[in-house]
Amino acid sequence: MSESRMINKSSSTPLYKQVKEYVLQLIHENEEDSSMLPPEIEISRQFDISRATVRAAILELVQEGVLERVPGKGTFIKEKPNTLKFANWLMTEVPTAGIVGELIYNFNREKNNGYIKSLGIPYEEIERQLLVLATGGEAPDIGSLIYLWTPMLAYNGALESLDHMYTHEVLRNQYTQTIEGVTYNGKIYGVNWINAPTILFYHKDILQEFKGSATLDVEYYDELLEDFIHIHEKSSGEIIPFSIPVLDDELFFLFILSNFLYSFEGGIFDDDGQIIFHSGETQEAFTWLKSFIRKGHVNISNKLAKNRQLLSIGRLAFLCEGPWMRCMIPHLGCRDKEDLLDMGFSTLPKSPKGISYSSLWNHTLSIFKQCKNRELAEEFIKYLVFNPDTAERYYRNTGGLPVLKNELENNPVYDDDLGRVLKKQMESAYPVKVHNPATFNLSVTICAKAARDILIGDANIASTLNNHAEILKAL
Repeated sequence: MSESRMINKSSSTPLYKQVKEYVLQLIHENEEDSSMLPPEIEISRQFDISRATVRAAILELVQEGVLERVPGKGTFIKEKPNTLKFANWLMTEVPTAGIVGELIYNFNREKNNGYIKSLGIPYEEIERQLLVLATGGEAPDIGSLIYLWTPMLAYNGALESLDHMYTHEVLRNQYTQTIEGVTYNGKIYGVNWINAPTILFYHKDILQEFKGSATLDVEYYDELLEDFIHIHEKSSGEIIPFSIPVLDDELFFLFILSNFLYSFEGGIFDDDGQIIFHSGETQEAFTWLKSFIRKGHVNISNKLAKNRQLLSIGRLAFLCEGPWMRCMIPHLGCRDKEDLLDMGFSTLPKSPKGISYSSLWNHTLSIFKQCKNRELAEEFIKYLVFNPDTAERYYRNTGGLPVLKNELENNPVYDDDLGRVLKKQMESAYPVKVHNPATFNLSVTICAKAARDILIGDANIASTLNNHAEILKAL
C-alpha cells in the first residue's frame, strides 16, 4: 500500500479507474485466492482520495466477478474458476516454501484452463486433517503425501486410483520398491515425486578436529562405533557423537529404528504382513543396538528437531536423516551458508550381518476422489514429477532426488557429493509398509513402547518383544 504515486490526480483517467487498476495489480501479485482486501477507508487514506471513489472501483470489480463481498467480514479476492487445492506441508516450512511456491506459480502462469492453489498444513497435522476433510466431503483436490499416509487415505476411500499414470515406460524408469510404497490392495494410489532415502549426515569439522581427517570411510556400524568413542573422549563429552530420537514422535522413531532392525533381517512385519517383532533377528538387533548406544555414548533423549539444530551448529557429529537436511541447515542456527560445506554425506553403514538398510521417506502425489478436475490435477502432477527442469530446480533447493532413473543417470546435476550418496543408498532403501491401515498407528505405538522399555530401561529383550508381539497378533 505504499505506491501512492500510482494515483495521478491530474490524469485524464478517472480516479476510480486508477484505483481499480491498482487493485487488479494487487490481485495479480497475490497468488493466494480468497485473500481479504484492505478496508476501503485504509485505501482512501493511503491515496488521499474519497472513500466513495474507492467504493466505486471495488463495486465494479465485484460486478465483474473479480471480488466478492462477505457481509460482516470484508471484501475478498474471488477464487479463480477451475481452481484446484493442493494440500501440502512444504509451503508451511521455510526451507521449502520458496521453491514450492515458485513451481506452483510457474505452472499457473503457463496454464489458461486452470489454477493450482496451495493449501498449507503443518506436517504434524496434515494426515489427521486430510482424513477429517475427506470424511466431511471437503477434501483438497491434490495432496502431497508420504508412504505412511497413502494407504491410510486409500483404506478410507479418499483417493483415486492412478494405475493408468504408471505406463510401462514409467514403471521401467523408477525403482521397484518406490512403486510398492504407493500400492494398496493391488492398486496404485500415488505418484512418486521425490526419492528420499535416509542417509548418514556428518560434520566434517568435528571429524577433522578429533580424528585428523574430514573424510568418513567406514563400511560397518561397529567401525563407526570407534569414531563415536574417540569423539566423546577427545571432546570430554562436549560433542554428541550420534543421536537416536527414542523419545520423539512414534513415526519418526519408527523410521530411524527400522534402519537398524531391518539391517538384521528383523522388524515389525515381514513382506507378507506377518509379525516378526519377536523373531530371533529382531531380538539380535535390539541386543546389538542397546550395546551400540551404551558403548558409543549415543544420545537417546533429544528429539529430532533438537538433533537437526545441534548438527547444524557443530555440536552433534552424526545423524541419520533424509536429504532435505541439507536445505534445513542454513535455517537452524549455523554461522553462514559456508557451513553447508562442512556437511558430509554417507550411505548408512552395514550391520554385523553385512546388510545396509535405509527407510524411504519418499514424497508422493495423490488425487482425492472429490477432485473437481482430474485432468488438470494429472497435468500438475506430471509437471512436478516428469519435467526435468522442475526436478532439477527442486533438487538444487532441497536435495530431494527426482524419481526418474534416466534423469539420475544422465544429468550431471545429480552427480555431486549428495547426489552420488543418495543414488547409492537407493539400492538398499525400502518403504516401511502399512499392511493393515486400520491398526497401523496403534501397532507403531505398541512397538515404540516396547523399544523404549528395552533401550531406556532394563526390560528383558526376549520377553518384552514376545509380550508385545502377542498384543500385535490380537490386533
